[in-house]
Amino acid sequence: MNKKIGRIKKNSSFIGKHNKLSEDNLIRKIKRRFLENVRLYINNEYKNYYLKKKVNINNNNWIKKITPKFSIQIKKKDNIKWFNSKIFEVFSENVSLKYSSHCLDSNKKNIQKLLSSNESNNVKNILNAKIEILFSMYIKDVKIEGFKTLNDDIKEF
Repeated sequence: MNKKIGRIKKNSSFIGKHNKLSEDNLIRKIKRRFLENVRLYINNEYKNYYLKKKVNINNNNWIKKITPKFSIQIKKKDNIKWFNSKIFEVFSENVSLKYSSHCLDSNKKNIQKLLSSNESNNVKNILNAKIEILFSMYIKDVKIEGFKTLNDDIKEF
């Protein structure tokens, strides 16, 4: 049997079974982009709240990127559990290891501090919303100022 071993050449007519357009990779990419868009939206709303109060904050990344624990999981059971969780639960996970100067639970501390205070009701509403609600807005291209949708992401690609 003459089986080809090694890397497939660019000009080859042979197409591999698993590539960047495979279903699992697309699910991971969409989940990752969604979480990043939600994170940027929350940070934007937090910043706008303090700008309206005329308080200068230097922190553009109030909520940092989290470990890719949730975006990697693609099983049905895991996704149903993920959709039923709230935004603050997801972003209370450990901060990405790329933030070496911050402690792993800095997002959790920031979120708990905000939720216990009487400030920024708009950010609190976002954090208390279920992922399912924001994800449906993301897919259905519902325009909210500061929130990118799936169509915006497709245009970027």
